[in-house]
Amino acid sequence: MIGTIRLLWLSRHYPTRIQESELSRILGDYEIVHHKDPVNSGREVINLIHSYGVDDVFVVLPQHMIEELVKLNVKPIKAQMQRHIDSNGVAQFTHDHFYRVHKMQIIREIL
Repeated sequence: MIGTIRLLWLSRHYPTRIQESELSRILGDYEIVHHKDPVNSGREVINLIHSYGVDDVFVVLPQHMIEELVKLNVKPIKAQMQRHIDSNGVAQFTHDHFYRVHKMQIIREIL
């Protein structure tokens, strides 16, 4: 039997109940290690992974930082969210699914 998976959760927000349920389905027994402070680089994320002693990482980060993580052989988990506008014109987000980033390539054109 595999032990509890320790998941570094890099987001200002805690997971929703729906996300917690899906994480249980995906990971089995897991523990969230929440880090809500901003990070500045993929290397900093790797340092956090080592310092917290976690098995996996969920991120809410800009694309260039995810690209850096993948280049450093980290395959982060991300959430696909659906955006809805409520009757007051306010954007609401609901969880759709999780996915793992295996490869990311951004082709830039300097303007």
